[in-house]
Amino acid sequence: MKKFFAFVVASMLLSGAAMQAQDIKWSVEGGYLGSKVSVSVSGVSGSVDFNGFYAGVGADFAMKAENLSIASGLFWDYKSMDLGIGDLKANYLRIPVQLKYTHPVSESFKFFVSAGPSVNIGTFGKAKANELASMYGIDDVDASNDKVFGKDALKRIHVQVGANIGVVISDKFIISLGYDYGLTKGMDVDVTNRINAIKLGVGYSF
Repeated sequence: MKKFFAFVVASMLLSGAAMQAQDIKWSVEGGYLGSKVSVSVSGVSGSVDFNGFYAGVGADFAMKAENLSIASGLFWDYKSMDLGIGDLKANYLRIPVQLKYTHPVSESFKFFVSAGPSVNIGTFGKAKANELASMYGIDDVDASNDKVFGKDALKRIHVQVGANIGVVISDKFIISLGYDYGLTKGMDVDVTNRINAIKLGVGYSF
């Protein structure tokens, strides 16, 4: 894990050397976030929906190579999981670092693709059991954030790698579709697991 984060940091530093600091394009973005927590034990797998929405600020750092940039930013992800016997709500800060290629189709229409890792940092959340939980011998739960993130719960930090496609209209309006695949565990439990996500969003560039 330490080597992976060292690689991410090194990539950011190296890309910084190729960026033109004066060419930063900012945007506000938000949309639907369809996540799944998948679990696999002894060849048997299952998944639970972990859906919500995201919102935040994007930053495109232009590179010297034509049509290439580094797409980053800071996004707030809100996700909710219905377990039948209760629900769990979690909030994350997500920081993507993706290499982006933009292709101008016309003066007012551009197509882009991007790919790279993102770091997800759990901030706060809440878990609550319902009356059905008592049938399974689970007492009423109203967990604070240290129970939602930590041992035998969601990991405070997990890493994904993903790709995005989208269009920019009139250099202002953004429509994008993306998918993130979990590289590291999403839950701090002794089984194979990951959090994957699909994103459908809109934005405004300025």
